[in-house]
Amino acid sequence: MQEYRFEEQREWTPYQVIGYLSSTPFASRAVFGDKWHAFQRQALRLLIEHCDQRTGLLTEDNTFTVLLAYRP
Repeated sequence: MQEYRFEEQREWTPYQVIGYLSSTPFASRAVFGDKWHAFQRQALRLLIEHCDQRTGLLTEDNTFTVLLAYRP
């Protein structure tokens, strides 16, 4: 068995995060219905508070692990 790790760092604007969330089944506009705009305003405020002060971006660090196994 072999293990491979891939490190990835992505930068997002708060608006990109909201766009991503709205495309998922767990935080789509349909889930929030008429409360979508209130959610969007509150989420943007929180995301902006956590942005890097210099760049205005949020940084996401990920490690993807791939396991490869072979049968004899």
